[in-house]
Amino acid sequence: MANLKVNPGDAITAARHNQIVERLPTDKSGSPAIVGGMNHCWVPVQNDTENDFEEGDLVSVLDWQGPTDEIYDTQQAIKFLIEEANPDDTGLTYGVCLAPIAAGEPGRAVIAGVAHVNLEITDANHRYAILDSESPRSLTSATYGPWKIVDGVDGTSGDRGIVVFHSDPPQLVQFTLTSDWTDGVATATVKTMTGETIKTANVIDTLDIFTALGSGDKGLGLMQGGIVYIIQAPCGA
Repeated sequence: MANLKVNPGDAITAARHNQIVERLPTDKSGSPAIVGGMNHCWVPVQNDTENDFEEGDLVSVLDWQGPTDEIYDTQQAIKFLIEEANPDDTGLTYGVCLAPIAAGEPGRAVIAGVAHVNLEITDANHRYAILDSESPRSLTSATYGPWKIVDGVDGTSGDRGIVVFHSDPPQLVQFTLTSDWTDGVATATVKTMTGETIKTANVIDTLDIFTALGSGDKGLGLMQGGIVYIIQAPCGA
């Protein structure tokens, strides 16, 4: 197979695994890229809903359904179930559809790396993206969040963007409790350190250090996987 690697501007001919080397022709080194010029990791998935997903849709990646006896060439051998993303749930793994996936059909979803995703840009200064509770198939731009926006920051409400998409890293957040503690868990309104509301989430106090706190108390915590692990409270008035 010819033309397994090409430089920017060169024509790409049919080949099984085309790779674009992101460098100038005069450079001696560059960054190899996979799958259409984007570095990412995808998994085979099965649409577990009655709705079709489009390329760039955000989805929730659920249980592993495999292996089976079918041939991997059909993407049936090993797969995970996907369904509509639920920003209000915790502990979910999110993915981005690489191509349209019809109801009940197999496909591929990016779970880490660079992804072309539905993205609502609300401010040209935003460089990060967070889950959008009003549009569960999309991300929305924010001052700070778990996903870094690579392209699409133009100050308009565009429908696509390129982000570095990965499992939710720890994020320092502030919160206001909206309930009292029950078995070391309370609910809270979670905000970025600049005051932008992220979501309502569970706050965890595994050591029962902050049991005297109640609804309305504020604190700081690390949010990962949609759950806030309390590190300091009370804070503020």
